[in-house]
Order: sequence, then C-alpha cells, then structure tokens
Amino acid sequence: EGGKLVMVNRPVPVAKSGEVLVKIHYTAINRADTLQRTGNYPVPKGETDILGLEMSGTVISNSSEKFPMNSKVMSLLGGGGYAEYVAVDEDMLMPVPNGMSLRVAAGIPETWLTAYQLLHFVNGVQPEESVVIHAGGSGVGTAATQLATKHGCDVYVTAGTDEKIEKGIELGALGGANYKTSDWDLEILKQVGNNGVNAVLDWVG
Repeated sequence: EGGKLVMVNRPVPVAKSGEVLVKIHYTAINRADTLQRTGNYPVPKGETDILGLEMSGTVISNSSEKFPMNSKVMSLLGGGGYAEYVAVDEDMLMPVPNGMSLRVAAGIPETWLTAYQLLHFVNGVQPEESVVIHAGGSGVGTAATQLATKHGCDVYVTAGTDEKIEKGIELGALGGANYKTSDWDLEILKQVGNNGVNAVLDWVG
C-alpha cells in the first residue's frame, strides 16, 4: 500500500479442482515484485495483489496423486508468494530435488526457467554453438551461463563491470565484454574470431 509492504490478514485460499494447497516456506524477490510494490506493474487480471512470483513449500492438501501430503514443492506463481499459503495448479508445481533445501528451491523457478526457456525453447541452441548472454552478472544471466556451458556451448557474457565478466568466466564463459568501456559487439567478434555467434540472449531489452 502506497509503496510500502504491510501485513494483512486474508482467508486461506481454497484449492479448486486441479489445484494443490501449499504452505509456503520461502519466496524470492524479483524485479516485477519491486515494480509492483511501487505501483508501476499492474497485477495481472485474475491474480492476487499479494506479491511473490515464486515459492517453495510443502503440500498440505491431498487432492493430488502427483503431489501427496507433505511433498516438498516449488513453483512459479502469478502472485501470492509472500503469503503463508497459496493454491497452485498442480501442473505448475515441481518437486524439490533430493538434497536441495527449500530455501534454495524458492529461487529456482523464475530465474532458471526463464534462462532455460530462452536457451532451448526460443533459441534452440545446440552443443558447440556460440552464445552471447547479455546482463551476464544478473540472476538470469548467471543461470543461462551455467545452463549453456553445461549444454556444451561456447558462452560470452556482457556486463557493466569487469568483476561481473570475471564471474561469468568463473561460471564457464570463455570471455566477455564490458559494454560501458567498449563496443560489446566488436569486442565479442574479436574473441570469436569474427565468425559471429549463433544466438544472443537479451532479456533486458
């Protein structure tokens, strides 16, 4: 309210057919949350005005065969991740892998699924192809760097500081360009031998 986070009491959501009621243990902060808090990001139609686009927690309703009671799950949300409980379509739930904490799991869905979608669904990158990843120091950028490297791609990152580029290289990138001190496209071309690249990932624009 008025750009401030406030505590309010709301009824516990009722899971509809095909939904699962989850007790939230952790959530994460995303750019859309910060914009919504300041009044610059309208709530999507039909979604709650409670912030939070992802969460991890435990299933407390047994209406799903896929996710029985007390299952540890994580999910993308249209909103509501900052609440204590949320009703989620079971097709949006993912099991938390063994050995991963709920704390870590809460930060997986928004960032890592965005990176995965851009790499594989949108661009269809293949092993041994070269990929430029803009905002290489961001959450999505660091996730995409690791995913593309694991897929066998040659990765180059752009960022606004040399330290962020070094972090990208630490995560598997072969090189990078500081867009504040150089023309990133010319710098990357030098590093790839003027052969160009197969894909450029830009979720900033």
